[in-house]
Amino acid sequence: MRNKIFTHRFSIGSDKYLLLVGNSQIVKINELMYKMVPLYNACSKKQLRKKFLNKYSKRDIENTLADFDKVAQKSKPIKYKKSNITYKCLHNALDAIKIYITDSCNLNCKYCFLPDQLKRKHMGNMTEAVAQQVIDFTLKHISLKEISITFCGGEPLLNYKTLKLIIDACETNAKKNKRKFYYSLTTNGTLLCQEIINYFTKNKVNLTISLDGNKTAHDASRKFSNGKGSHEHIINMLNKLQLSNKRYFKKYVSFITVITPQNPNYLDRYKYFNNLGITNVDYDLVAETSDFKLSDKEKKTINANRNQFDTFLAHEIILGNFKKINYEMPYSKVIEQIMFPQKAILPCSVGIDVIAIDVDGTIYPCAPFVGNLNFSIGHITEGVDFNKTFSFYNKQNIVTKKCYNCWALHFCPSWLCLYALSKENNGLKKPSEKECRSIRDWALRGLKFYIKTHRQNPKSFINWSKHIEL
Repeated sequence: MRNKIFTHRFSIGSDKYLLLVGNSQIVKINELMYKMVPLYNACSKKQLRKKFLNKYSKRDIENTLADFDKVAQKSKPIKYKKSNITYKCLHNALDAIKIYITDSCNLNCKYCFLPDQLKRKHMGNMTEAVAQQVIDFTLKHISLKEISITFCGGEPLLNYKTLKLIIDACETNAKKNKRKFYYSLTTNGTLLCQEIINYFTKNKVNLTISLDGNKTAHDASRKFSNGKGSHEHIINMLNKLQLSNKRYFKKYVSFITVITPQNPNYLDRYKYFNNLGITNVDYDLVAETSDFKLSDKEKKTINANRNQFDTFLAHEIILGNFKKINYEMPYSKVIEQIMFPQKAILPCSVGIDVIAIDVDGTIYPCAPFVGNLNFSIGHITEGVDFNKTFSFYNKQNIVTKKCYNCWALHFCPSWLCLYALSKENNGLKKPSEKECRSIRDWALRGLKFYIKTHRQNPKSFINWSKHIEL
């Protein structure tokens, strides 16, 4: 019996291609093979010959079937690694903690998604007493030598005192137990001062700063509660940050910029950051919430600007101007998977080796669920309820079962993320078709981007890979 193949066909102009899903290999194919692909697994060779004999020569059909045999030999099934959650739970395999030290913010950004996410009453800052309980819980439930701690908000620097308390305690523990803590946070940048900069530099805190381009673009969305723009404050802070320690700025400071319908031009943002000497920028599309939805016209405008930007970056890549690019490689997850295939799919293990802790000490599987008590898995004073963790994990396996038959699984930014795939469906019963369709469209654009760029300079991505850390 012939082996079935897991593939996805697509075209670029008149050229036809086949993606071998299991090992992320791309094969150029002829028109006949392109037409046979949807039928190949369901039909015998005899049936395929009969179906196409009236339109194609016998020789073309036999050659194409021989090509299918070669593809079947190259094609590999997707492998799934099972996570031993019982072992991890019993052996404190926690390696990442997200701590909400405040849900307050000193800005009133138009596109803020936090109130929509939290779905709970405002709590303000985490108290010193709760912070001490977080410290005790964290140090009790870790056994690994490297731990990641992310401080979340709101604006985390509104509770700098608590942040400092937690880092100081972790550093004391690190020295005693030869352990390494990695710290990170995202900030609007308006509260950074020399004291905080010096402290972050000393403790190598990874800092992500929100900056939406020039003054006009930034201040259109990111205002203080009094309506005044925040751009001037951030630029003054950036000057201090760059002058304070250039090595820290280059290695530990990155930026996030949000693309909105009012300011959809990616290329303008790119040029702005280049002029500032900023080389690490993440471009995020504005998040839709229950109160804010992008219209079809706005999506079309943003996509047109994104396509223009991708064309520009492809040209830069072809020319080898990697040092000029202050943007993560477009479709980097797609390109990295093609160049360095991930052979096995690892299930998401939120709630097991990753947790999120709310301002009041309630524990959740990960950050997007914070504030929704339906998904609480414990409290820092009592620990994690493993029954709830197992229930959550089993629900994830049911929800993401459909993902295993998706051709874009290896490229998926959500990577079996229960929240990202299910956020439209209350109760997390099935993946969101809207989200999945968007991801498949993005992955297909990535495949085409790779092929078009590779055609013009086959060494483009080999050279690019030398400038990234995988």
